[in-house]
Amino acid sequence: MLLTESRALYTGGLGNWLILKLARNNQGVMQSEHRLWLFAPSVILVPGGLILWGVGAAHHIKWVGLMFGMGLLGFTTSVAVQLSVSYCIDSYPELSGEALVTVILIRNTMSFAINYRLVMKCPQQPGYILTRLTVSRHGSPTWDYRMHSSSRRLLG
Repeated sequence: MLLTESRALYTGGLGNWLILKLARNNQGVMQSEHRLWLFAPSVILVPGGLILWGVGAAHHIKWVGLMFGMGLLGFTTSVAVQLSVSYCIDSYPELSGEALVTVILIRNTMSFAINYRLVMKCPQQPGYILTRLTVSRHGSPTWDYRMHSSSRRLLG
């Protein structure tokens, strides 16, 4: 409940404030790309939540740490859904219905494909840590090199 309210404040109140500020800096013209700036914290929060969840489960930390990692993932997932739908509607207002169906189909297909790949790859991975590091590495291209080198150090 708390994460749902925080997501609503982030995508609603803060998002609209940021879009208005960016529109003022753009001679009063609002562009749908202004919403994409709200995805920036996800570059840190998604890999951070995955690493906290995976490393925490491997090292048997208290359940609060695991729930915090899952909360970060839940927050960023719901923010991503809301922002992608809003971006789609802002970009194609006359085709919003058809575009929305396409976005939802792609989102659900990707959700299935990622989960299916994880299930197929998890038995081959040596534990929680490498699996979560691998997933977080693919979730954020900026962390790709760092996660690969840190996973080699952790596993020897």
